[in-house]
Amino acid sequence: MEPLKRRRWLGGYVRQSNAGPVFIIERMVGGHHFHVSTRCRTERAALKELERFEADPHTYRAGAPQKKAGAAIALTADLVAEYFEWQVSVKKTTRDHARDCARYLGQWADIFGRRDLRTIGLHDDIKPALEAWKTARKTRVVALKGFTAWLRREKGVLERRDDPTLDLQVPAVRPEKLSRKKAISFDVVQATLPKLPDDVRDLVVLLAATGLHVSEVRRFAQGEGALHEPSPQQRKEGVKATLSVRHKNGRLHVVALTSDEVLQAAQNIAIAKKVPSHSTQWWALREAKAEWNIGSLRHSVATWLHEAGWSLEAIAEQLGHRDPRTTADFYRDMGFTARALPIPHLRVVKG
Repeated sequence: MEPLKRRRWLGGYVRQSNAGPVFIIERMVGGHHFHVSTRCRTERAALKELERFEADPHTYRAGAPQKKAGAAIALTADLVAEYFEWQVSVKKTTRDHARDCARYLGQWADIFGRRDLRTIGLHDDIKPALEAWKTARKTRVVALKGFTAWLRREKGVLERRDDPTLDLQVPAVRPEKLSRKKAISFDVVQATLPKLPDDVRDLVVLLAATGLHVSEVRRFAQGEGALHEPSPQQRKEGVKATLSVRHKNGRLHVVALTSDEVLQAAQNIAIAKKVPSHSTQWWALREAKAEWNIGSLRHSVATWLHEAGWSLEAIAEQLGHRDPRTTADFYRDMGFTARALPIPHLRVVKG
């Protein structure tokens, strides 16, 4: 059976969909190629949309009242730089995260060019670009949606009806912790330590002793945490110091440091006021020929504690989980949720 040919109409062509025909506007205006859906299924309705489009192609949106032309809202380098500073200074995200967002926004800018964001189409522009990218689709979507939300809520230059990302869904990503076992043995980490540079070694030592997130160590290094003298009772239990740091939601998380090496690592990080960048960590482990990554340490600490016989509640407290069910969910491969229920057993009877 031959594929159906596109039928032409005054404004462009008619696309066949499961729900019926859809009239598409395809025009070249002022050197710019416009390719937008009218969302109409009859030519009569499409002609009315074509009239609205021809009045102002750059601000046209199907089915929406035509708004007066204003200053274009383009994805420019200056606007991305302003968003970067807002993320770091106001939203309090890490510079690494803000830098990643800026990099992905730069890639979106390559796709959109100098076009007004109000003329960008979800199905005609955004989704085809995502299909072309084979990696990091979720982070690309998050970066773009975060940027347009900032334009709406903080700058007040973009209205909800003009935001092309409102109906853009963030792709669901199954947490890696649930899909594969990623804990590594203590001996493997120990064997790698001598091969690491000092700053990466300090980070690994602290993470492996506490189960902290790298982001929590970064906040501690930047002054959003502190080291404290242990209480007399803690000192009797072998605690050298306690480290407190606020989680990104504002909740205080406190862990005990129980060796001189771990305390020294924490002090070195506090003096440096920073932790090695993600790329520095990656290259250091690659040079050391380590078959694990920094992100494995938190899962590994939970596994080591579980193997040592500690309760789910104790592990949850160490990791800073308010609800032990969170620990049970993310570290399901340890068997936390497996229960011995009185299910009848089938038995093979011979003879």
